[in-house]
Amino acid sequence: MKRLRYRQAAFAGLLGLLAACNQRAQMIAPDFEVDFSCHGQPEESVIEGFAAARGFRPFNEEHARRQREQGFFPLEIDSYDMRKRMLDVIGLREPPSHGNTVHYRLTILGPPPTVHDRVLESAALGLVRNGLRCQIQTVGTNDNDREASRLFYRIFTDQQRRIAELAPGGKTP
Repeated sequence: MKRLRYRQAAFAGLLGLLAACNQRAQMIAPDFEVDFSCHGQPEESVIEGFAAARGFRPFNEEHARRQREQGFFPLEIDSYDMRKRMLDVIGLREPPSHGNTVHYRLTILGPPPTVHDRVLESAALGLVRNGLRCQIQTVGTNDNDREASRLFYRIFTDQQRRIAELAPGGKTP
């Protein structure tokens, strides 16, 4: 009888452990994303001007890293607005074995639950096509539910921390 109770307790503990491990992982995806390629490097000032004209505070994170001789990406511009939406553009270089080309991505992410700003999303496509004169590979939209809020605010806080560390005087723009 004691052995049966021990097995039941062990089984119940195992079920509890499995349930804890099987909780839904916290995930978040950009509300809007555009993958694109360009002939040459996109004009950073065009991206920064686009963001600023729409109420975002742009920060050229990669430029700041290069000034400290800590360059990492071909391009990384982070922007945020008063509604805590983030508009980011990043360039990722392929390894030399894959042609050493650069793939770019523009993302927009706002506090969950997702509320799409179709005007901003359309303007972002115009930026890539007309302002940067680049070729769009893919366009995607995603919806994040309220459960993603905690992860969103971690991402937003991390972006603010990185900007503060790199910005002149340690202040966000």
